[in-house]
Amino acid sequence: MNDHSTCTLTSTYPRCRDDYHSKFKSSRRSNLNARWIMKKLKANSTIRHSFPAPSNSKFQKTLDNKSLRKEFMDFLMKEHSSENLEFLIDCQKLASIRRKNQCSKRAIKLYMKYFSDASPHELNVDRSTKCSTACKVAECPSAESFNEAYLQTLILLQTDAFRRFQSICSS
Repeated sequence: MNDHSTCTLTSTYPRCRDDYHSKFKSSRRSNLNARWIMKKLKANSTIRHSFPAPSNSKFQKTLDNKSLRKEFMDFLMKEHSSENLEFLIDCQKLASIRRKNQCSKRAIKLYMKYFSDASPHELNVDRSTKCSTACKVAECPSAESFNEAYLQTLILLQTDAFRRFQSICSS
């Protein structure tokens, strides 16, 4: 992380402060202004976002098939990492929401569920990803806020947990 910006993660709401902007406005005030602007946007305006598909076709088939996905989720529960798959599914649901106000509310809930320090479903992502996600959610909560965490979680599931799941299923 560079020395020019600092992020503060709180259990209630992510806050991001850039040193340049802190000279002119406090972080809390700019967050309030951003929320006010978001409310003034048309509630019915639509947005589109899609997360990248997994590169592994077997992994994609597992996610698409309900029974295989349930087996994989049970496997992840035994390994105490089911929040990773839950996060991917929740991100895909978030991307399907077209109304900005609904999307921003859901994005904040998603942040609270998976990135809050007090969360029982906290994701195991690196500190820089957690901080950048917090900053993006604080500035403009949307599906795009979770791109970096989504990719990191997807790669982790594909390269680690899914391989172990396949070896157990094949034996």
